[in-house]
Amino acid sequence: MQILAAWNWQPSIWIGVALLVGVYLSAIGSLRSRFSSSEPVPHTQAAWFLLGAWVILFALASPLDELNRMTQAPNKNQAA
Repeated sequence: MQILAAWNWQPSIWIGVALLVGVYLSAIGSLRSRFSSSEPVPHTQAAWFLLGAWVILFALASPLDELNRMTQAPNKNQAA
């Protein structure tokens, strides 16, 4: 299947999401003591953030765009 090989491997996507997650995890982990009046982040909040980062990564890097083009191509020909 070509769809499985159609993942976008642009470094800007992968590095960007990795930096976003890394900065967040650092801010709620080892760097949290540097902020006055900081409270521990609940595990559920961190889990929601990580899930959101995964959704962003999936939307940007997965072959969804290619799949959409493949499924919409026959409809464009029919409308003409």
